[in-house]
Amino acid sequence: MTAPLLLVHDVGTTSSKSVLYRLGDRLDMLETAIEDYPLYVLDNGGIEQDPDLWWTAICRGTQAVLRRAQVAPEAIQGMAFWAQVQENQDVLKWCGSSPMYTFLKAVPDARGQLLRYQQWNIDEQSVVSFAGMRFTV
Repeated sequence: MTAPLLLVHDVGTTSSKSVLYRLGDRLDMLETAIEDYPLYVLDNGGIEQDPDLWWTAICRGTQAVLRRAQVAPEAIQGMAFWAQVQENQDVLKWCGSSPMYTFLKAVPDARGQLLRYQQWNIDEQSVVSFAGMRFTV
């Protein structure tokens, strides 16, 4: 049996990092790719990003690691997405937007089942929501 392959995307502030791993007795990194995109700084000091550029970077990174590793897309058995908002860069601290956007763009026909939901109050003004979901296509 062939060891499973996992494709991971880290959607960062100015680039998306794509990494292809083989999961066996140990975790082997097979290929990596970095795709840059701009960060828009507004006159009022705000910062914006374009989620369509996240998607384009993820697609290009995926194609690059699969091509260099000579792996067919069908061979990927799992994907993960990660993004984090840097402290004091987003007043909402909304750190799940890019992974969710990317996942829903990548698998538009997916249907989710909520397995668990919980909230945690960080302080009087902030709440963090956690959800565990199972998706099927």
